[in-house]
Amino acid sequence: MSTYEGWSNRATWTVALWIDNDETLYRYAQNIGIGAEDDTEVGATIENWLEEMKPELSGVWADLLAAAWDQVNWTEIGAHVRAE
Repeated sequence: MSTYEGWSNRATWTVALWIDNDETLYRYAQNIGIGAEDDTEVGATIENWLEEMKPELSGVWADLLAAAWDQVNWTEIGAHVRAE
C-alpha cells in the first residue's frame, strides 16, 4: 500500500490538510474530538458533517468525487484530530 505525505493516501491527506488549514473545519473537528475516546467515532462524525456540505454534482465529476471520498481513511482523520 502506498502512502502520501505520511498519510495512508492522498485523499486522507487532503481532508487532514483542509481541517488543519480552515478555521471552521478545525474548530468543528476540535470540538468533537475533545474528550472523545474513539478515533472511528470522531472520524465518522467528521465524515457525516462534511458529507452534508458536499455539492450536488453529476457525471464524471460526481464519480471522481465519490471515488476520492471512498478512499479517505476516516479513522486516521479521527486519530489526527484527537492527537491535536
